[in-house]
Amino acid sequence: GLKVIAFAGAEEKIAWLKNDLKCDYVYNYKKTSLADALKEAAPDGVDFYFDN
Repeated sequence: GLKVIAFAGAEEKIAWLKNDLKCDYVYNYKKTSLADALKEAAPDGVDFYFDN
């Protein structure tokens, strides 16, 4: 199934992504590197990437 990995830099946005949007993995990009987050959330790779 689809898993959503999201990144935000503000605690309010992180809470919104977790609690309202129900993203599977949410990281603070100011505290966690992209590489470390993806190793945890998608160890076999990512099929689709969207950046806004």
